Amino acid sequence: MILATACKLGGGESSDLMAPPPARHFAATAEEPPRLPVTVVDLPLLVDVTTAVDLLEKGLPTRFGDINKRQPVPGKKRAAYAYQVWREPFRISVKSDTFVIASTIHYQGKGWYKPPIAPEIGGSCGLKGDQPRARIAISFRPVINRDWQLVANPRLTYLGRYTDTDRDQCKVTFLSLDVTAKVLDAARSALKAELPRLGRQLKALNVRGEVEKVWTEIQKPIRLTDSVWLLLQPEGVRLGELSGTREMLGGTIGISAHPKIETGPQPSVGFLPLPALEPAAAATGLSMLLEGRFDYPLIGSSLTKALMGKKVSLPGGEIELKEVGVFGIGGGRLALGVRFGGSVSGRIYFVGTPRYDDSTGRIVVPDLNYDASTTPLLVKSVAWLRADALRDFLRTHASFPSTDAVDKLAALAVKGMNRQLTEGVYLTAALSKTRVLRLLPREDALYLQAQTEGQAALHVTNGFFSRFAHPGESGTTSPAAAGKSASHRPPARRRPPS
Repeated sequence: MILATACKLGGGESSDLMAPPPARHFAATAEEPPRLPVTVVDLPLLVDVTTAVDLLEKGLPTRFGDINKRQPVPGKKRAAYAYQVWREPFRISVKSDTFVIASTIHYQGKGWYKPPIAPEIGGSCGLKGDQPRARIAISFRPVINRDWQLVANPRLTYLGRYTDTDRDQCKVTFLSLDVTAKVLDAARSALKAELPRLGRQLKALNVRGEVEKVWTEIQKPIRLTDSVWLLLQPEGVRLGELSGTREMLGGTIGISAHPKIETGPQPSVGFLPLPALEPAAAATGLSMLLEGRFDYPLIGSSLTKALMGKKVSLPGGEIELKEVGVFGIGGGRLALGVRFGGSVSGRIYFVGTPRYDDSTGRIVVPDLNYDASTTPLLVKSVAWLRADALRDFLRTHASFPSTDAVDKLAALAVKGMNRQLTEGVYLTAALSKTRVLRLLPREDALYLQAQTEGQAALHVTNGFFSRFAHPGESGTTSPAAAGKSASHRPPARRRPPS
């Protein structure tokens, strides 16, 4: 924010005393910005795990076995059996952070025995009436590793009879043959071959690609108004706790950043590649650096307006303040040039270090004192002007308000951070408090640096990912989508799914 006006020290009238201005010495070394706590901007992450169901559906046949294909019974040369299975579609459910894919299988069974001299005899189950049933349950607890891969490691957690009733048991009694066990063994063999492949396919889901697109977007400078820019400056990514909801794996990606508001031409940034995913860390809020600029003519005009016409009684006479000018002299200090009239007229200089007064919201110079260039002149000519009364008067009254400027900076920050960054990407923020960190008297102006605190989050909708779809594809691109939403309007802030 740039605040500007004009003020010119000096006048056409004759003066009895004209002190030389203080020398200015500004170091060429770069200023280190204040180190603020890292900000973590929350990014909802939703991974569609229905892909796991689709993969399992394709990998495990819906029907296997043949009720008319006889298979030998080990250890019984004259016996044979056959079975036929069909399964219902897999369904997914969630228990905390674990997904369970389950299905019910229905089956039929036959058994035959050919005695040496008698006719063949046989038995069956499930050919008429209700068929026996069994249940399959596969569970996996997804995690995202440092390389942005979804690691699931699905495992068979249940394979057995649907109930303990006779309805779900198939035995050919005269053969002492448990057809149920044979069906379950066949299903177990099929799953044992399929589950490793399912794990490998889940690992190939493109979680990294979706987050990478957002990471690139938030590194771009955000224009708030003329010559005022918001830089998020992301530096790291942390994964919060994952949990499941319906058919989605939900969690929070925390983007570590050092946001700041900067004035001047559009900043150039060096884009960083998406870093490795760091483990979860304690949540932190928004901590952003604000920098406001007070042009020296503005400060002089403010002080002149407040002090013009004020009279100060001194041991040798009375002076009346006419005008105050302000400029930086280096070393973190300001110079105040005071033009006065009365018993004697002229211009003298005071120097001091500006401070922010939290109780009044004003910028003060509590250590203001006569400049080294002014003191010898006063000793030589008008010594009574060096009285403490003038110095103390200026220490008390030479202040100017900054609360309004800080409030405007904070309001500008809120406005700038509650916006659509690009199609389908929304930044939301709420600020709770702002405090001044330091004042910097630079050569061109006095700068005020403040820290504002609050909460911030990123919301990403399908409108963002549709921009990256290949020709002919729909807007719903990949199984991993941060903050999926059917609307392109910014959603309300929400907690991670639980």
